[in-house]
Amino acid sequence: MVSNLRPRAGDLITVRVEAPDSTLGLATRLDRWDGESWQDEYVLLKQNGEQPASYLKTGSSPNAVIPDIGLPGDMNWPIKIPDEAEPGRYRIRERASVSLQPNAPQMVELSVQLQVIVAS
Repeated sequence: MVSNLRPRAGDLITVRVEAPDSTLGLATRLDRWDGESWQDEYVLLKQNGEQPASYLKTGSSPNAVIPDIGLPGDMNWPIKIPDEAEPGRYRIRERASVSLQPNAPQMVELSVQLQVIVAS
């Protein structure tokens, strides 16, 4: 679930996987539709404790280290739409570990499309 499917650049939105015993990573991908295919544009970092929601342009920080920690999926996790995101069609890609059966977690990739709109 995503709290706002028509955000503006710079908006905070929330991501939530409504599944018991689900786990999300700290990072989420934001892809942009270029008219023919999805382009990996940003790594979105969820707000976590003292760390504010932030983002990196894909390829802009090749030495960036993103901790591989598990966050509970059944919570609202703020993420920030990049300030420089141009209006258009985007897709949030989230990898999650979901336990569909007891003691049998599976990695799944979830995605949702959204439309970044022009700030008014």
